[in-house]
Amino acid sequence: MEKEQETTHSLVSKFSKEMITLIQEKELAVLTENGVDDQRATTLLRQPPPPQPPRRRKRDLYQDPSVFEHVDQQAIAVAESEQTSYTELVDQLTYGLLTDL
Repeated sequence: MEKEQETTHSLVSKFSKEMITLIQEKELAVLTENGVDDQRATTLLRQPPPPQPPRRRKRDLYQDPSVFEHVDQQAIAVAESEQTSYTELVDQLTYGLLTDL
């Protein structure tokens, strides 16, 4: 059991680092396209934004939690199937969703 946990931890760490690298590369490309020089863009990507309170309260985002029933059903269906990678899991969980919420 412990070996499986270590293997899972290793895979999640590996895929997380890959995803972060891909996201940073994409953000760098967008910043460069918008005229931000490479050195400034690199600096912006290294420094996380400062913490701040949420812009809206949860109750302002939706009134009825049943609007998320399809998301719950999708998560249940994904949990019943097998994924070969972290990326595949994320793709299956977020397929067809229109917003981050």
